[in-house]
Amino acid sequence: MEFSTTQEIHADLATVWAALGDPQNWVKWMDDLTDVKPENGTTAPGPGARYSASQAWWRFDNQRLTIHDYRPNERLTYSAETTGGGVTFEYTLRQVDERHVAVHFLLRMDSTFAKVNASMSGPLLEKKLNAEAAQLRDYCEAQASTRTA
Repeated sequence: MEFSTTQEIHADLATVWAALGDPQNWVKWMDDLTDVKPENGTTAPGPGARYSASQAWWRFDNQRLTIHDYRPNERLTYSAETTGGGVTFEYTLRQVDERHVAVHFLLRMDSTFAKVNASMSGPLLEKKLNAEAAQLRDYCEAQASTRTA
């Protein structure tokens, strides 16, 4: 089961990638994240890099994140494992023009439990994905406006 949305952001590609391409920056724009820490000797984002993410609403364990595809200014794909099952997130960036970037968000349920959960709460997951897209847009547009002010 998959959910997706595309968000146009009025900011330059470097601003959008700075927010999206480094997992430790996610807490600046993802409302439900409280912390993202590198694990297992990870020193920089890239394929195989591992992180632990804490969320305000999920108290049982941290998400274990593994980056699979990392192409600066183009694409970031990572998987997240929790007691609730495994999911994959994919962000694909497309520069529309010098000051506009379209980001395609894809959320894919990987484990059986995650698929069952998604079948029962699909509208909530879609709403969360759309909210995440809007949060990235708002953060990047605010960052871009402070650079031009």
